[in-house]
Amino acid sequence: MIENDLNNYLTKLDLYVRQSIELVEKASELYGKLIDDSITKAEFIDILKGLSGELKRIYAEIGDFSIDVLAPDPFHDLDLAFRCFVSMCDNYMIFLSRLGENENGNHWLINKTLEDVQRDYKKLLGCRKNPKVLAVSEFHIPKAIILDSKSRNLEAMLQTLSDEGVVCTKLELSSDADLAQLNIELVTGDPERKDLLDLAFKCFHVIEDDLASSSHVSVVYIGFRIGDRKPHSWLRIETEKILKLLSNKPSIDEFERTIEFHYFEDIIAAEQILVDLATHSSALKGDFEVKEALTIVSEKLKITKKACANPDQLEDLILRWSFSRSLLSCISVVLEVVSVTRDPDAARTIVRLFDIYRKPDEIDSSKDYSNLLSEISDLIETLKFRYVVLPNVRRVSVGSYVKPFSRIALVQPKISFDECYTKDDYALNRIGLEQNLKIFDDMLDQAVQKDADVIIFPEIFFPASELDHLKMKSKKNNIIIITGLDYEKISPEYFVNSCAVALPDGRVIRQKKLFKSKYDSPRMVEGDELFVFKTHFGNFSVFICYDYLSAQDLIKLRGVIDTLFVLTFNPDVKSYNEKAIADAYSTLYGFICIVNAFDPDHSPPIPGGSGFYGPCKRDRVICRFEDGEQGMKNSGTSSL
Repeated sequence: MIENDLNNYLTKLDLYVRQSIELVEKASELYGKLIDDSITKAEFIDILKGLSGELKRIYAEIGDFSIDVLAPDPFHDLDLAFRCFVSMCDNYMIFLSRLGENENGNHWLINKTLEDVQRDYKKLLGCRKNPKVLAVSEFHIPKAIILDSKSRNLEAMLQTLSDEGVVCTKLELSSDADLAQLNIELVTGDPERKDLLDLAFKCFHVIEDDLASSSHVSVVYIGFRIGDRKPHSWLRIETEKILKLLSNKPSIDEFERTIEFHYFEDIIAAEQILVDLATHSSALKGDFEVKEALTIVSEKLKITKKACANPDQLEDLILRWSFSRSLLSCISVVLEVVSVTRDPDAARTIVRLFDIYRKPDEIDSSKDYSNLLSEISDLIETLKFRYVVLPNVRRVSVGSYVKPFSRIALVQPKISFDECYTKDDYALNRIGLEQNLKIFDDMLDQAVQKDADVIIFPEIFFPASELDHLKMKSKKNNIIIITGLDYEKISPEYFVNSCAVALPDGRVIRQKKLFKSKYDSPRMVEGDELFVFKTHFGNFSVFICYDYLSAQDLIKLRGVIDTLFVLTFNPDVKSYNEKAIADAYSTLYGFICIVNAFDPDHSPPIPGGSGFYGPCKRDRVICRFEDGEQGMKNSGTSSL
């Protein structure tokens, strides 16, 4: 690419960036006004619709705006950062629009996306300032984004708390638009239960008038930060209930009986002892110190494991911090114990345990770290048995189990919609049924030969009339099969577009498409159920095409699933892939798998472009099909 072309590219890129920033800044300011009730929801929707439309225009134009493949690497890095930034801006607009659509907006997700916009812009700015890029053209974009989305009401509430001597480090909204939760984080140096209750009681008295005037706040959540440590205790109460209680001038005992209060005294104490022990583990010199350390770790670890075994969903957010600190502390103590005892068997076990973490692409943090804690716990119990309970025993086997990794196979078949489907009801005809079943069986055989755990086919691919065949293949080959089903009649007038998840235990779970797109039959009936599947390789959910743009359902899955599978038969799959890359950068769900078909004769053409995305790769692309490519790829390798 000649220098003049690069200069033109940078000029257009800077223009698109400035336009995107201007739109997001206006939308951010508009959001702050909505929270403060200084504009109506109707006014908010009307103004936002214009801003969102402008950003969608930019988003559409950059689809045809590309850089030459021969351009130097810094320009390709800039191009990727630019597209991720615009995609995140578009996400922000989408989440804002949900505030006015059936009350499905979520304040926490809006604020988190705003942080992601700032982060992506910082990366974009860094790429734009690369000396090789600046040598072609000076940058003409702002040095920072000014996103003023803060609520004046919340700022006033924060100032009131400060004036009354209450230290508050966080005051923000989360949950739904009209039934929001007010999240407050208070700082204290006194971790005792009574001290935390007294502080919360004072906080509610201070903000009583502000709460009474905040009609959209339905719940108040208070977390406590002990010094510089993360919150370990919290309380929650409905706004209406606390206001009624405060009006009757309650005692602290009445306050405690009314609120929902979670105080993790045992886990806090156990975690702190483990941290202190790890901090001073280098002082272990002889048998006595080793025996004492192993005894303490064994006792405290039991408390940690018990508390983290089956926590409540909200509690899990708090316990996760203690879990991580306890795990790191135990590892530090074990390493020091082994260095003192020179135990070769334990040393080999530690090497084996950490060997799997040399493959970061295949680590499932929600599962593998929990398994690591269990294995470390078993090792500690073995060492305790060897050096404390039976000090004369030389060896106790610590096992040799190594956890296998999952392999996910993506199938992108070449099909002909016009030849294989009926145009009225989008059902497979005889030709399509025979052709797709043959593709299905061939791809499944290849996946089984490669020891795949899961295989995924695109939307409307498998005949709904052949579910027994699907069930038999899954059970016989011990593999999870995820596939879209062709349209089925539920009445003479209406159809459903659904998918099936076949499990090796013989179950076949069906899920209907949640949202109809412009490519679906106008007589398609939308579904109302979304499933989360718990398996040996982690939790996953399945979306059918347009469902992937459903913000309210994506919100439900954040922190719940490890992998999101999106089955599609769509000519616009490029935008899905760009959204998947942006989501992978923000680690919304973990991994995203987009599975599309290839049909060059369809109008408009279905290009393929299936891919697997996740936070473990530099560009977030684990594997991807080229347009027009057909066959099978695997999430762990380039192809099966």
